[in-house]
Amino acid sequence: MMSAETRDIIGLLAGIAPGSSLEAIRERRSQARENAQKSYLALFEPTDFETFGATERHAAAAFVAGVHGEPEVANFYLAGLAKSVDGPALVEALKAEIERGKTSGPYGAFPPGPLSVEDKIGLIYRVAEARKATLGARLAAALEHAHLLVFRPRDATAADLQVLLDAGWLADHRHRHLVAARCVSGVSGPRGRRLACARCLACARQIPRLRPAKERTDHG
Repeated sequence: MMSAETRDIIGLLAGIAPGSSLEAIRERRSQARENAQKSYLALFEPTDFETFGATERHAAAAFVAGVHGEPEVANFYLAGLAKSVDGPALVEALKAEIERGKTSGPYGAFPPGPLSVEDKIGLIYRVAEARKATLGARLAAALEHAHLLVFRPRDATAADLQVLLDAGWLADHRHRHLVAARCVSGVSGPRGRRLACARCLACARQIPRLRPAKERTDHG
């Protein structure tokens, strides 16, 4: 069941007040707003979480948002994570891992060829050994895979999927990985861009209107 606070996830995270002029502007793109909302509900408020539980979904989303430099979004998902049984310990571990995983990309190596000139070295993220016990093997593997997908997708190989298998992912149904990937793309992909645009609108509304040069001259 959809909670009251998430009836409009983009508006909530962008700080757009219901009934405001900014909300009216967004209503002109109601289909995009509806699609973003449906995506959020399918991932984080489904009727059946199956074997990819709410804790893991919120943790993955918080991590991706955090390493992208979106603290408000990360905190939103961390708040959801904090409601779980082991929430407080997981939240603290994730905050530390977010700091360790922050970087900029994309980077990595293309297959040998013309694009090799664009190869770029960057952080190869691994969860700290000291926090693996708190996060668990499944979640630790998911965070490392999420970082791979976000920052160095050109390096991804079948071996990386095997790491997920070995950690307990995909053990029963192959589409579990697809849901995990959607959590990553849902935060860093189109919905993330819509959130950025909404924030730009909100900021723009707070900037005093610039007067034409003649008007400034006439009125000082």
